[in-house]
Amino acid sequence: MTSLSTELSRAIELVGGRERFEKQAKQYRSDSEYLEQNQEELLQEYTDQWIAVYNGSVQAAANDAETLIKMIESKNLSTSEVLISFLSSKETVALF
Repeated sequence: MTSLSTELSRAIELVGGRERFEKQAKQYRSDSEYLEQNQEELLQEYTDQWIAVYNGSVQAAANDAETLIKMIESKNLSTSEVLISFLSSKETVALF
């Protein structure tokens, strides 16, 4: 059995090292806060759509995840660095 610290070290290595890991974690927290603080307005504008949030703003929106991913990639953004969420009038589901 591997220890939690060993697993964490492997995960950090997979994303490109500690500095990149910390940068992505900070970005994710910031974008999560933006989504939470602006949920009502975003829901009105993007009901039943997938959105990509990066740097505190919606970078793309689409009716399906596949199209959204293509839009993200066309903007030279990495899906691992963008908060992707489906906005529904029933609930908001954040995937990553």
